[in-house]
Amino acid sequence: MSDTAPSDAAAQRARATLNGLRLSGRFDIAETVAAATERIGEPIRLCGVPHMPPGIDGLWIRTSTPENLIVHDRAESKERLAVVVAHELGHIVLRHTPDPVLGGMIRSWPNPTDERVASTIARGRGAIPHHRASYGSVEEIEAEVFARLAVTGGRRARHRDPVIDRLLATF
Repeated sequence: MSDTAPSDAAAQRARATLNGLRLSGRFDIAETVAAATERIGEPIRLCGVPHMPPGIDGLWIRTSTPENLIVHDRAESKERLAVVVAHELGHIVLRHTPDPVLGGMIRSWPNPTDERVASTIARGRGAIPHHRASYGSVEEIEAEVFARLAVTGGRRARHRDPVIDRLLATF
């Protein structure tokens, strides 16, 4: 087995999952959230906060209700927000395991408000692990490929990330 086999398998799984959502074409956050909600059978809500911890673009938290929160910086540009939301949606529809650190603080709340989530994130900034920069896990590769394919409509656009470029070039 080659060193690229796990990455290639992750990219194939991400593409198949995205195709299963049957989106209309051009990426639309509301349409993609609705399709993901229908696929998993649980609500998904975007939660904009004033500031994310350094190095964290977005965060998926699964609450006990169950509800899935996609936490993002509300000051993000529309383009960057699309990538962040698509990445976190990738984790959700690919049935990844939510991050236990911050999720553990919020998961038990029956109805977390955006303000309460923002306050908890502000207090827990130093405790949130950041794995995305390295794409070191199969889950991060899958979520990032899902996001890039979703936002680009599956086109073989070149991105600044050579790992994602290589993965997208395999299709």
